[in-house]
Amino acid sequence: MVTFSVAIILFFLVLATNKSVHAFSGTAPLLFLQLPSPTRRALARLEAHAQNSMTDSKANGVMVVEDLQHVSSLRSIASNYDTFLIDMWGVLHNGVVPYEGAVEALEELSKMTSTTSTTKNKLVVLSNSSKRQSKSRALLDKLGLDPDRHFHQIITSGDVSHRILSHDPTLPFPIWDPIRTILQGDNDAKKVYIMGSGDDDEEYITSAHWQVARHMEEATLIVARGTETLHCASSVEASAAGHDSGVISKSIHGIDAYQEELERVLTIASDRRIPMLVTNPDKVRPDADRTPMPGTLGDLYESMVGPTLVERIGKPYHHVYDLALQQQHQDSSITSSSSLNHPSCLMIGDALETDVMGGTWIGCDTLWVINNGIHAPQIVQDNNRCTEKNKDDDDDDAPYNESAVDSCLEDFNARQTLTPTPLRPTHVMPYFKW
Repeated sequence: MVTFSVAIILFFLVLATNKSVHAFSGTAPLLFLQLPSPTRRALARLEAHAQNSMTDSKANGVMVVEDLQHVSSLRSIASNYDTFLIDMWGVLHNGVVPYEGAVEALEELSKMTSTTSTTKNKLVVLSNSSKRQSKSRALLDKLGLDPDRHFHQIITSGDVSHRILSHDPTLPFPIWDPIRTILQGDNDAKKVYIMGSGDDDEEYITSAHWQVARHMEEATLIVARGTETLHCASSVEASAAGHDSGVISKSIHGIDAYQEELERVLTIASDRRIPMLVTNPDKVRPDADRTPMPGTLGDLYESMVGPTLVERIGKPYHHVYDLALQQQHQDSSITSSSSLNHPSCLMIGDALETDVMGGTWIGCDTLWVINNGIHAPQIVQDNNRCTEKNKDDDDDDAPYNESAVDSCLEDFNARQTLTPTPLRPTHVMPYFKW
C-alpha cells in the first residue's frame, strides 16, 4: 500500500514539474460496484458499445480502435444533431483569445439552434470551471462571444457545486448523502475547509450559507476548487508560520509551505473521515505549463480514504449532463442522463477523460477536438514521428497524421481506469471550425 508521505511526494511532483498530458489520464482506481448506479448503468452501456466497436487485433497489448471518423469541419456533421454540448477551454478559447474559427462556428450553430426557437434544439456550454456561471459569462463576453445570443445554457461545475451547497431544490438529481446529512443538521455544522483557487474562494462558500473553517479540526466538509491556496490555517497557526492572512498561497509562500500544510490537514481529514467535494474534476489545465487542477486533490484524498468520501462535480459525471438535458428527461419521464441514450446530442470537447468519456457515458455522439486542447502536445509529438500523411491533399485544416491520433487514443486507454473497456470518440476534428 502506498503510504501518505509517498503519495504526497508524487502529487507534488505533478504540481511542480509535470508537463505531460499523461497525468491527465492517471486517476485513482474506481471500483465499478462502488460507483453511483447511474454511472454503473452508463458503464454497462459503454462496455456493450465498445464490444461492437473494437477489433480483435492488438498493438502492444492494447485493443485497437477502428473506424474513427475524421472530419475537417463541423458543417459536415452538424445537421445530424439538434443539441450541442460544448466545452470552453481547449475548444472555444485558450483563456485569453478565442481560437480561430470558433466564433464563426458558434454563429452557424446558433442559426440552427436559435435561442428564441420553440424547438428542442439547444447549444449548451459545459465547463469544468470551479467558478460560478456569472464568471464564465463574463469571460465569454470579454472574448467577444455573446452568452445570451450564442447559448441556451452555460453550465459550470463550480455553479452546480454551489447549488448543491445551497441545497437548491430545483436540481434534477439527489444531493450527495454526506452533504445532505450536514444540511439537515444544525447550521453550526456547516463548516467548510477550502482548497482554493485564489479567486473569491471565501465568498463562494459564504454565499452558499456555509462557514469557512479556520482549522481542519472543526471542518465538516472539504471543498476542493483549486490548488493555489489553503484557507484552513487558524490565525494563530498562520501567524506563527509567517502567514498573517490566514491563507497559505503556493505562489506567495512557496510550494514547500503549501505542501507542508496540505500534508498536515489531509492527515487530519483522513483520520476524521471528512468528505470532500471536488468542484472541478480536471487533473491539469490545457495551458503550456499543464497547471494542476482540483481533480489531482480528489485523487490524492481518495487514495487515502476511498471513493465513498469523494464526490466530483463536472464532466464526465452525470450531474452537469442531467442539467443540460433536463427538459428532454422531463419529456421522457427520465431522471438521469445516464438512463437514456441521446443519439441527437453531440458532445464537443478536447479532453478524452472528461468530454469524450462523459458524452459516451450518457449515450450521445462525441466530437474530439485535438489541435488546441489537452492532448495536443502528445499528438504533435506522435505526429512528428510519422512519415506518412493520412489526410486528403485539399484538407489544409487537418495538419496531423491519423496514426498519431490512434496512438494517443491507445495510450489513453492503456492508462485510464474509469471504464473497463476502451474509449472511442465518434468523430475527430483538428479545430472547432465550421
